[in-house]
Amino acid sequence: MSVTDDELDMADRIRDTLDSPATQRINFFVGTQHIDSQGFQQVSRAILKWLWGFREGVAVEIGETSKSAAPAQYLYKDDRFTFVIATFGRTPDQRGAMVHECVHAMIDIQRGSPGFTQPMNEAAAYIAGALYFIYATGRPIDPATQHRLAQPSYAKANQIALAISDKPGAAVADVDTIQLVNAVVQNPTYSNIRRSTPVWANGIFDPTYLFPRFRR
Repeated sequence: MSVTDDELDMADRIRDTLDSPATQRINFFVGTQHIDSQGFQQVSRAILKWLWGFREGVAVEIGETSKSAAPAQYLYKDDRFTFVIATFGRTPDQRGAMVHECVHAMIDIQRGSPGFTQPMNEAAAYIAGALYFIYATGRPIDPATQHRLAQPSYAKANQIALAISDKPGAAVADVDTIQLVNAVVQNPTYSNIRRSTPVWANGIFDPTYLFPRFRR
């Protein structure tokens, strides 16, 4: 495995973001799926495994995403993050986008939870990104600064994040989840997702997830 300096820097930036106080405060449920610091640490370890050359890891690359409006993407089939520019992740909104993609990796590692769908996966990722921005800056992200197609999702995620911030283990209300899912499926960027699309989580082998006593 050959890792470029840019990819190494990006991997470090992701792991630093996941270790940050703002990310460590994220703790909520969407349906039966728990999004919390333990899950983010699973992602951090998976990146580290890739850096060490293990097959059971999550890779990081700099290159084009499959969605023109997306500066970052997690590919479930390949267990890989892709970022369009090597400097991505140096501002709070970009780190929030990193957290968004790391939610997808977390759910991939955990293979999702019962009844959890792909639009719910996206909803959880938007909420986590919104919470990160609030915890990192003290204010919600301005949806108008984001791509126009994603603005309704950011606006709803902000509303949810403000309601559950500093309430560890809060469950997002079903009505709010439904409204955010509707915003997601109405976004042409997610044209391949329907409300009932099963979660895209085929897993990667993470022995520390199966055997918690080996966690560090």
